[in-house]
Amino acid sequence: MALRHTLLILALLISLSSPFRGRISFPSTIRHMRSTTPLNTLYHEHSSSNSSSSSSSSSRSSSSIHEIQFQSKIDKLCSYSDYDLIHLQKDSHVNLFKGARAAATEPLVLRAFSVLYEDMSVLRLGGNMMFNYLTARGEESKKRVDAEREQLSKQLNKDITEEEFVEKLSVFNAIDVNKDSVLSREELAEALSNTLKVFNTDVDTFLKNYQPQSQPTSSSPEIHCAEIECSIEFDEFIVALLEAIEATKGTITLNELATMSSNSISTTTVSSINAECNKAERYDAMLSQVRLWESAGLTAEGRSGDILRGTIAGASNPEIVEALKIAYTSYSALRLAGDLIFKLLRTVMNRRIKS
Repeated sequence: MALRHTLLILALLISLSSPFRGRISFPSTIRHMRSTTPLNTLYHEHSSSNSSSSSSSSSRSSSSIHEIQFQSKIDKLCSYSDYDLIHLQKDSHVNLFKGARAAATEPLVLRAFSVLYEDMSVLRLGGNMMFNYLTARGEESKKRVDAEREQLSKQLNKDITEEEFVEKLSVFNAIDVNKDSVLSREELAEALSNTLKVFNTDVDTFLKNYQPQSQPTSSSPEIHCAEIECSIEFDEFIVALLEAIEATKGTITLNELATMSSNSISTTTVSSINAECNKAERYDAMLSQVRLWESAGLTAEGRSGDILRGTIAGASNPEIVEALKIAYTSYSALRLAGDLIFKLLRTVMNRRIKS
C-alpha cells in the first residue's frame, strides 16, 4: 500500500513537470479528480437548479482541515508589513504579498480561494509551494531590514521607528539604480543634480565633507575610494544626508526628499519572452471572459457559485488581478489549476446561456 501511494505521488509530480502534460484531454483530467469533489459536480452541473446542486452547496457545520490550513496561510502572508518586505528582490514577489492582503479584505474572493484550495489537490500543491517560497523570502527580508535598522540606530545614537527607517531607505533606494546596496560615485553625481540638488554641492565635496573620520579598512568598508571612484553604503549615507539636511536649517526635510525620490523612480519594464507573453495573453483572455459573464448577469449555485462570485469580485480588484497573473504565468501547477477552473466555469456558463 505504501509503495502504491509513493508511485501515485511520483506520477502527480511527473505530470506537473512533464512538457507533454498539455496533451492530456480535459475529460481525463476531470476523471483524475476525486469523484465526490464539488468541482467534479460543477463540470456535470445541470443548468437548472435541482436537488443535487443544492446538496453540493450545503454549508459545512465546521471548517475542514484544508480550510483551516488555507486561512492560516493567508494570515501569515498578511502578517508581513511593507517594512518587513523592503528587501524583496523582485517586484513580482511584492505584488504577490499585496494580492494576498487584498484577497483577505474581499470575502467573496476569500471564499472562492478557500473552496478551490479544499477541492483541488493540484492547486493545493502549487499553492503550498508558492507559500513556502514567499514566506522564506519574507523572513530573509525581515531579518535583513531589522539588522540595518539596528545598525542605523547605533550610528545615529537614537531609536529609529519602522516608519522612519522606510522613509530613509526610500531615498537611498531611489538613488541606488543598480540595486547593489551601495551608492557609486556616478549614482551620487546623478542624485546631486536632481533630488539632492538642494544641497548645492558636487559629489566630490559631498563625499569629502560627509565620509567617516577614519579611513576605510577591511573591517569598516562603508566608504570605498579610488582615484576615480568612490562609493558609500546605506548607514553612512543616511548619517551624511541628515547632517546635510540639518545644515539647510529647515528649508528641506527628509520627507520631502523621500517624496521627490519616489517620484523619480523609473517604471520602465523589460519585455517578457514570447512564452511568457503567451501565458499572459491567455490569462488576459480568461479575465475578459469573466468580465463578460459579469456583464451578462450569469450566475451559478452551490460551491460553483462561490467560485464564480469570487472570480468576478477578484476581477475588479487590480492587486488581486496582478497577483493572480504572476501566479498563473510563473507557477506551472497553478497555471494547470487555473486552466482547469476556467474550463469548468466556462462549461457551466455555456449551459446557462443555452438554457
